Amino acid sequence: LTSKAWRDEPSAASEFHAFLGRYNQILTSWEGMNCFECNGLLPSSDLEWFGTATYDLHYGTQNHTCYGCLKHYCYTCEINEEEKSMLEYCSTCKRDYCIGCSKMPFCSFCDESNCDDCYKHECHKCNGKLCSNCNIFKCEYCDKY
Repeated sequence: LTSKAWRDEPSAASEFHAFLGRYNQILTSWEGMNCFECNGLLPSSDLEWFGTATYDLHYGTQNHTCYGCLKHYCYTCEINEEEKSMLEYCSTCKRDYCIGCSKMPFCSFCDESNCDDCYKHECHKCNGKLCSNCNIFKCEYCDKY
């Protein structure tokens, strides 16, 4: 099965779902899992390590972890009384990446963010990455089509 197959039809009765539950229990029982940026305890109170809510778009995906470097982060670190997110979500591959591993340009046309690997097109003038999710191929950097 591809990751898309088990994510498109999540079932609480599946062996995969049982595996996610057991794996979450093991990871939660470990002590000392902290955010690489602010040293906060992980997982945060509202999330598990792996999404197990069958109604959620993030079912079966790993939370608090960059898919690039595998470091663990909070979704809202508090550093010097300022909240910042070290992880950003790619709308195409459905993964979180830290700001050090992948820039996540936000497309103002389709309101989606994509990692560097998911951008398939480049501007012919400035080589800026163009959104692969929408049908508008206008460069947000130099304003050319």
